[in-house]
Amino acid sequence: MKMDNRDDALNAAQSLLNAGADQIADALLEACLEGIEQARIQFYQGISYQQIAKDLEARSKFIRSQISK
Repeated sequence: MKMDNRDDALNAAQSLLNAGADQIADALLEACLEGIEQARIQFYQGISYQQIAKDLEARSKFIRSQISK
């Protein structure tokens, strides 16, 4: 499940509402891996550690908010 933007992420979250535990775990793992990849890219672009941490925290909060719906 590739997520290129916020709309893709919202659509993916909606599709997971009826998914089984394995599918949810896979989607969460992929979201985490995409966050790590994004952080790596930002690091090599010279973005500050503080901004990278802020972006990862925002991603985490978004994922948690979608799970709790």
